[in-house]
Amino acid sequence: MSYDPATTLGSLLLATLAVSSALYVASREMLSWRRLAIASVLTGFAIAGMHYLGMMAMQMQPRVEYNPWLFSASTIAAVVASAAAVWFAFQLRSQATAAALLRKLLAALIVGGAFAGAHYLAMAGAMFAEGAAGVAGSRIYDTAWIAGTVGGLALTLLFATLLVSGFVALRPTIRARLVFLVLGCMLPVSLMAVAFVFFDYHRDQVQVASDTVATARVISEVLDNDLVSVESGLQALATSPFLAANNYSGFYLQSKEVLRELHANAIALSDAYGQQLIDTRRPYGEALPLYDNPAQALRIFETARPVISDFFVSHLDGTPLIAVGVPVRRDGTVVYQISASIFPDRLSKILIRQQNPRNWIVAVYDSNGTVVARTHEIARFLGKKGAAAVRQRLAEVDEGSVETTTLEGIPVLTAFSRSSVSKWTVVIGIPTSSFSSELLNTLWALLLALAVLLTVSFALAWYIGGSISRSIHALTEPALRLGSGASVEVPPLGLVEADEVGQALTKASALLSQAQHDAQHDALTGLANRALFNEIVRQQLTILNRSNGNLAVLYIDLDGFKAVNDTHGHQVGDALLKAVAARIQVKIREGDLAARLGGDEFAAILIQPGAAGAATVAGKLVESLSIAFPLGSISVSISASIGVALYPGPATTTESLLASADDAMYKAKKAGKRRFVVAPG
Repeated sequence: MSYDPATTLGSLLLATLAVSSALYVASREMLSWRRLAIASVLTGFAIAGMHYLGMMAMQMQPRVEYNPWLFSASTIAAVVASAAAVWFAFQLRSQATAAALLRKLLAALIVGGAFAGAHYLAMAGAMFAEGAAGVAGSRIYDTAWIAGTVGGLALTLLFATLLVSGFVALRPTIRARLVFLVLGCMLPVSLMAVAFVFFDYHRDQVQVASDTVATARVISEVLDNDLVSVESGLQALATSPFLAANNYSGFYLQSKEVLRELHANAIALSDAYGQQLIDTRRPYGEALPLYDNPAQALRIFETARPVISDFFVSHLDGTPLIAVGVPVRRDGTVVYQISASIFPDRLSKILIRQQNPRNWIVAVYDSNGTVVARTHEIARFLGKKGAAAVRQRLAEVDEGSVETTTLEGIPVLTAFSRSSVSKWTVVIGIPTSSFSSELLNTLWALLLALAVLLTVSFALAWYIGGSISRSIHALTEPALRLGSGASVEVPPLGLVEADEVGQALTKASALLSQAQHDAQHDALTGLANRALFNEIVRQQLTILNRSNGNLAVLYIDLDGFKAVNDTHGHQVGDALLKAVAARIQVKIREGDLAARLGGDEFAAILIQPGAAGAATVAGKLVESLSIAFPLGSISVSISASIGVALYPGPATTTESLLASADDAMYKAKKAGKRRFVVAPG
């Protein structure tokens, strides 16, 4: 049988659509009776259509006809099976207990049996006409390849389905994904590798069978040549003048001489009545019985042609023999027949000389299927009928192969070839253990290689997944620190993508730090702005409340800054403000803080200065800020009025301390500027 590709593809697409629709319906949130009925009818009809399209793809001539009742029954069975499949799939899809597993197995058996029943009902209804033949194509496909390919693809798809299910169900870690990637790549390849090993085994077996048939043919030709040489020697002997003169004693002596060169064990002469006249196995003149093989003699006298006998046992001495006989003509009439007897062990030696593998069992069957020569245990099986399966196959063809067992009971692949000359058959049995052991060795080697490959692949996947996980986990702490506002510096992580994320975090940290700095510092002078200054003062007040310490807040206002700004411009004014900020920072301690509150107003917080220390710092600032400021090509002179507020004192909050220092600063301005005033305590 062969199949039309387009129609076959159509049946596959129809089956795919049917199963897709069933899975779609089974995956819905609700399954109403109406939806189940529609899905079952559509799916069942599609599956039945898949089957009948497949049958149509054979394109039989005459065409296949169908029993209408069985045709209908198969379609109904497909609909019922589809309904069961959809209903079971919907009901059991979310159950994962042991009892649910048993229910799923039972459901699978029911649905599988229903679909198989639909198929065999359809096949039972198919009616093939006598002599029908497929005409879809002339190419013959190896059924083992077809079965192996279909089975391998089915198993591969099932494994892929299981992998996808596991992929979806398990926690999506990097290692799990990589392990599934390895499985997804390796298992189909492994299955196909095993399948190809079997395919290759089958192909090699077919090739070995073909080669062995050729070997059997060659051995058969060797045996034929040997028998023909005996026949040629006998035909030459048939022209002996001793026979023409009926000189039997002379012919006896001549036969003895010829026998030394002839590939035979004895020569006999008999007349038309079957009486032996001479036999080189006995002295001349001794009384001899009738010819051992009268059927052969009769054929020679009837056909006047040489004859090669089948196996027989000599009446003269009970020796197993094969004989080659030729006619002796006189005036066109056969008057004698000369036969050469050949011992079977001679033929067995010919088989052994072919130097085939020692485990090959080579035998020769005569035209009746009797063993006449053998390479193994000839004494045990000589004269026995050959293997029944081989003899049955020989009744059908002259050459071929068949799997059977030898007479010893050894399973073999048997190749045979029958001679067109002698009608004998050379049979070669190759023990199937040699094939199976080779197959097993190949399979074990393949499985070991696959196991090593899977182990190495899993180890690499585990290692690579771990390294990726470590790189990603290494980003967690910097990300948390970034979220808390801390500075982040991510070292190289050994993974380009992780390094890119780390660099992004580092850059984000720098940008965030810069944004925080910009939000809390004056853009011109770099000093803290009012918001940061107020926050630091609040923090210090909280600390001092617990430690009974002290602090001072200085409010600094520049005298004459507006005149400088108006006279020399904003650029000089900005430069002056930067220079003022620098001198303020020089005069306060490292643990203190300076800030620009806005315009030409500055402030400073002094930690634990005491009243005297605060006054000293304020005085130094007044003196420092009164010194001329060189600004490029010009020199600018200003002064400062400073108000000082102390804590502990009347002011206890940030706002009240700044207000008190501001009031003191205004008092300093009213008192003539260029001085500091301490707010009353």
